[in-house]
Amino acid sequence: KALARSPGIPALLGAMQCASCIEGLPAWKEVVADLSALRGERPATAAAPSAGGCGGRAGASSLLPADTPPVVGLCDLFSVVSLPAASAAGTPRLAVYAVLSQVATTVAGSACSQVTLRVSVLNGTSASSVEASEDVVVEVPGYDVQASAPFRQLLVSSGGRGVLLLSGRCCAAAALPVPPSSGSPSAGAGAGAATARAVPLEPPREGVHFVKAAWHPLSDAHVGLLLSDGSFELLNLSHRAAVAEPEVHLQVTFGGDLEAGETVADFAFCGAPASGGSGVGVGPAAGPVEAAWLAMSVLFVSTRGRICFFSPVLPSLAVFPTPVLDALARACSGAPGCEAPGAFGLVERDWLRATLLCAGNRREADLAGGVPGTFTVVRHNLHLHGHSNVYAKRWVPAEQVLVEDRSDAGAGTGDLASPRSPRHQRSSYTSVHLVVHSPVAVLARATSTGLVEVLVASASLGPRFKRPSARPAPGLSCSVFEEIDLVTSPGKSPCVRLSGLPSPEGPSGAPVLLARTRTLLAAIVLPWCGVMASGGAAPIDSLQAASVATLAELRAADGPGEIVGWQTLRPSASSAAAGLFLRVRDKATVGEPAATLQAVDFEAVLSAATKSAGSGAKARSSSGVGVVPPLSSSGTKAFGAGDDSGPAADREEYLRHLTAPVLLPKPLFGHGVERDPTAVAEAVAAVQGGQLADLSARQVILKHLVSQLPVRADALRSELAELRKSGEQLRDSTREGEKAVTRIGERQEELEAQHRRIVSALTARLELRGLDGVGAGDVPRLWSQLHDLRQAFELLRAAATPHRMPEAAHFHPEELATLERLQRTWTDTTASRLRAQAEEVEALVDAATRRAAAAA
Repeated sequence: KALARSPGIPALLGAMQCASCIEGLPAWKEVVADLSALRGERPATAAAPSAGGCGGRAGASSLLPADTPPVVGLCDLFSVVSLPAASAAGTPRLAVYAVLSQVATTVAGSACSQVTLRVSVLNGTSASSVEASEDVVVEVPGYDVQASAPFRQLLVSSGGRGVLLLSGRCCAAAALPVPPSSGSPSAGAGAGAATARAVPLEPPREGVHFVKAAWHPLSDAHVGLLLSDGSFELLNLSHRAAVAEPEVHLQVTFGGDLEAGETVADFAFCGAPASGGSGVGVGPAAGPVEAAWLAMSVLFVSTRGRICFFSPVLPSLAVFPTPVLDALARACSGAPGCEAPGAFGLVERDWLRATLLCAGNRREADLAGGVPGTFTVVRHNLHLHGHSNVYAKRWVPAEQVLVEDRSDAGAGTGDLASPRSPRHQRSSYTSVHLVVHSPVAVLARATSTGLVEVLVASASLGPRFKRPSARPAPGLSCSVFEEIDLVTSPGKSPCVRLSGLPSPEGPSGAPVLLARTRTLLAAIVLPWCGVMASGGAAPIDSLQAASVATLAELRAADGPGEIVGWQTLRPSASSAAAGLFLRVRDKATVGEPAATLQAVDFEAVLSAATKSAGSGAKARSSSGVGVVPPLSSSGTKAFGAGDDSGPAADREEYLRHLTAPVLLPKPLFGHGVERDPTAVAEAVAAVQGGQLADLSARQVILKHLVSQLPVRADALRSELAELRKSGEQLRDSTREGEKAVTRIGERQEELEAQHRRIVSALTARLELRGLDGVGAGDVPRLWSQLHDLRQAFELLRAAATPHRMPEAAHFHPEELATLERLQRTWTDTTASRLRAQAEEVEALVDAATRRAAAAA
């Protein structure tokens, strides 16, 4: 996915030239893998202590129990990513990561595993441009690869710094050093190995194991983990690296109607938006808005084939191409000329405005060697580590189940009808993949026995949130449109994994579906999807069926072995694609390496498949293409070895019918035209040998889809009518609200006037009470003072008057007159002052009385 998104590798080298350069690395000769232990058939063999000096594991205590569940997934022991250039004018590089060995050691008395990785950096300008190579030892404390199980998958983030090592009972996450360059002092495999300490993630409880892990396509710090109990955890490794503390938690139930023993089998992110605004792996007709929603959608499949999905699943820190966010903003605002919003509703628009379209959540991404303004970083808080209450109430994605029509042939058992392949009816499903999404959603799922089913959904995959009070939305349905049998040979722990090319690669723009088993790599071309994507119309009888091309198949003559890695390379958007697969022999002969990396040329394989299908040749389409020769079902010789009898010939005949196009035959007998009897016989045989059994089933499916279109149109019209009615109700409510606001303003003015009157009355009442207090306290006191003054005057006059006349005779008459005048003056002055005070008190009492009367 990183190679598909990055403009990365210069177009100076083609895909096959890059693949040949990677194929020549010396690291593949040093790969050591125990296939029996990787398949879970037996514990890993004991390994010698590593060069780091750690001792054996005697007395070591493992963090995880040794009863690891059987491993059914495929192995991926190498990865290729595109590294950004150091500057805008620099040359982008390729980084190749390979697992060389896995050993069990002890550190401080505790179990520890050491996984040695070889990191090789290539310059994309010449076929011999290996810049540097370095070994990195990843230490996983608390996990024992010998007692439990070795790591079977190596998952590298698109930036090349984050690494996941996955087994059934442990998922180790580590941050690697910066990939070496030609000028780094530690460059070279012979130099001292760097060490990286991993964080082991374990299942939350006993009896639960990891089913799958994958990096989120929008973030290098977020990883999705699927557990066997049906829980999906999106972890932010840069914040809280613990399974018990996910950023997003989803419980996959498939609607709750599961059979006994049915569990979740696989999940897949639907895609990632490219910098140009188109989707990756979602079909040529997918626009930026559609691709953005698909990048936030996750598909799930159960062991019995049930399919469901969740959308949106957005990490707290995501990187989007800026044109994609601009297209989302235009579609959300309903601007003319923009892409149709599809599943947009009021709820989805609110979520977009709170996350992707919020200006406070966005900033320009600073990518090394990138063009400024090309990408935008979005950081939001609507998750369990942020605004968890708001997220739990409004923005938890809802599970949407695709209801599949099951025929009466499987009634009571839950089996899907498969008239061509009854041996697959009880096999378990192991993989799911979204092939295209526009103009119709096409999905593919695969069983462990090699049956690939292509399904057509009744509607597009859109977002939906859990709302307890909301009415249930109409569900999605799907039907099997085509079946492809890979005719895989039986083996232990069978498994099939589906994937797609980064962009349509088949003839006429048809999408290509890649199917991988432990010993087989096949490309399935779906021409009818290309016809629908290009806007063409044709009757069901004239649609060309899928064709199968073998990319690689292990031979029995080379001994037991397995394909333990697969990568797709595409140097540029306009160049062809190439593939790389890593093969490991279980028992290699002396002098031969146990592991071998080989390249696959998609263009040559698909061209040969097209010619083979057009000429009706019996050889399988990959014969003589320069890849690993295919293996016959009997395990004795390759196809086309000169013997047309036996199981190989039957298999070739079946594959010829499978790859032949399903077309309406031309008239066998014309008017006045002579026909060669041989040609007539060949035409009749071609008609009888085609996939006529599928025509009626496909016709029923298309009739079902056609009958569903009016229903969906009626539902949309009714929803539009309800929205219009709701709009009118909102306008009426707005007018009533304005009237209510006016009435409230008038009432508020009345209340203010009444408040002023009440305040004035209370003020007068308080003044009256104050005057009453003055009259009750000060006036009696003044009257008592006046009375005291009168008494004092009488006493003074009495004292001034001689009591005995003889004594008065001694005073001179003028002195007596002066004394009398002084007494009278003092008495008059005091009396005047007392009268004035009494008048003031009386005036205050009168004023208070008048105010009290006015207030009353």
